[in-house]
Amino acid sequence: MSTTLAHGMAPPVNIGAPELPQLDIHHNPRVEDYGLRRRTQRERRESTVAKLVDATIAALVEAGYARTSVSEICRRAGVSHGGLFRHFPTVQDLVVAAAEEVARRQTQDFRERFEGKRGAPAAISSLRETARQPINSVWLELLVGARTDRELRRRLEPVTREHYQAILAVARTLPRTPDVSDRTLELRVLLLLHLFDGERLIRDIIPDSAREDALLELVIGLLTGAPPGNATPPPA
Repeated sequence: MSTTLAHGMAPPVNIGAPELPQLDIHHNPRVEDYGLRRRTQRERRESTVAKLVDATIAALVEAGYARTSVSEICRRAGVSHGGLFRHFPTVQDLVVAAAEEVARRQTQDFRERFEGKRGAPAAISSLRETARQPINSVWLELLVGARTDRELRRRLEPVTREHYQAILAVARTLPRTPDVSDRTLELRVLLLLHLFDGERLIRDIIPDSAREDALLELVIGLLTGAPPGNATPPPA
């Protein structure tokens, strides 16, 4: 990422700032001379990896899997091609790392939306809101890409399974009746995940809020036995 210089700006005014130590002009200053701590190699590596993963996610959201390139990722991250491959041996390693981060963020988003709420309608509504977040586009882009990319499919399989299990673990904290077994709960969560992922794709092409809300009410009614008109969850 190119660095630009600000133009036409007045010099900063130092108000109450502590005085820096007087340095000998022949002395080569170090960060320690300013009371700062030099970052460790591990911290520098983690920072670069985070920039690359964030750049990959942003590129996938905006450009899609087919149009995301190494050059675009490096430009967004401000990292050279060589810097990228020092941390990720292959582009697919970086893509999988991005998928893992997306799964983590989605699980955290669902957990935060679900926290403090009780009842299946609120949980179902929370899961739909998580699926509607822009970052879910990354997940869907990679799933579609994996359909025709055997190696990507192989690499994404364990990530997808772990992602489903993490979402399920949050759903298990919901009080349920004795007739809802662990297997039944798992199937219901998978049903909702697939439904809301599909809705996320189609609503970009054919948006219809009234139909989507009616579908949500129908699904809540089918899964909870709530009569029509009484299944809509309270506003978040």
